[in-house]
Amino acid sequence: MAPLLPGLGVMTSDYIDYSSEERVKASLAEMSLSEQLLGLARIVEDILREANGIMRDLVEGRIEDIRSRYDRVNGLKNRAEEMKDSTLAYMARLGIALSTAGYYKDVCLFLSRIAQLLDGAAYRAKVYLEAGCSRLPRLISSELLEFMENLTKQYTSLVEAVRLLLDNPRKSYDMATNVIIAEDRLDQLYRQLVLNMYQHLRDHVPSLLLVRDLIDYLEDSADTAREAAENIRFLALYRSSVP
Repeated sequence: MAPLLPGLGVMTSDYIDYSSEERVKASLAEMSLSEQLLGLARIVEDILREANGIMRDLVEGRIEDIRSRYDRVNGLKNRAEEMKDSTLAYMARLGIALSTAGYYKDVCLFLSRIAQLLDGAAYRAKVYLEAGCSRLPRLISSELLEFMENLTKQYTSLVEAVRLLLDNPRKSYDMATNVIIAEDRLDQLYRQLVLNMYQHLRDHVPSLLLVRDLIDYLEDSADTAREAAENIRFLALYRSSVP
């Protein structure tokens, strides 16, 4: 006969370690959330890839190419919205108290926000050509493509930070730190781009307004990636401390 638990009058064989059970549930929930965030991050990565093509089309004045690319960007943005909603719904249905839930939710919202911002930048590039604005000055074209190159590097680090969050949180922390470091360089490029934009486009107000909106959206994308990385760094530290 199994012994009684002291003072409880129940068999040890009937005892359930509820705290252990809750830890297992929390671990499975975090695993699922990490996978969902990675799926969302991959969609946004596809949007950024198309946005890179759109900026090259803008520089070269390829209006038909930019239209077809924008359709793909907009479709991917809608997919990102659907995945964001699905992830938030999953979190709302969780039957456990997950201490890190707020951080996962914020990363999800930040990724969705990046998708929206890239869509906004791509749309303005399309409108720029459709409005018949003059070709961008060579210096602005060069700096815009350099900005996109650095934005892509930053976002690649963000995707890696999400991917490594469960299996290698220390490496995830390092990759998230790279995102933050990259944002400093993007800030420099943004200020330089704005200065040259006003110098070269001050006599072309419609062009100036569209380009200013476009680069503001791109800069906001970089800022939002940094905010996502800050949350991932916390999650990585938390994961590193979990036994």
